[in-house]
Amino acid sequence: MTKHRAIFILFAYAAQILFVSGLIGAAQAGDIFSVDKIAVEATANTSAEARGLALLRGQRTGLMTVLRKLTQEQNWAELPDPQLIDPEPYVLGFRVSDEKSSPRKYEAKLNVSFNPESLSHFFANAACRFQKFKHYNTIITDT
Repeated sequence: MTKHRAIFILFAYAAQILFVSGLIGAAQAGDIFSVDKIAVEATANTSAEARGLALLRGQRTGLMTVLRKLTQEQNWAELPDPQLIDPEPYVLGFRVSDEKSSPRKYEAKLNVSFNPESLSHFFANAACRFQKFKHYNTIITDT
């Protein structure tokens, strides 16, 4: 391995560590990785099935909201179809409020927080550009 290649690899690892650290710091600092008051509603054969379906839809909605926060608007078309994404690996946690349930229907409000490290892996594997913005430094990558 050449000296330049070794330095490049070391720099790449350092940049990745700093990036993930920055995402984690941003998540601790504010709302960029959280979405609040997502209205969810579903009807199914049972209230338990309806609840599961509503929570899944709400997590997908929240995930797409966060992905749009992290992606330049001109690149939103590059984001995957939300129906094809399993949000579970990206969800850090969620809170449910204002629950209303009947034998076949479920309604609630959902607050979802997403894991910055999991999202950085999503973007590392995705074919779209992303950025950190608001009061954070802007980072744009091409994959």
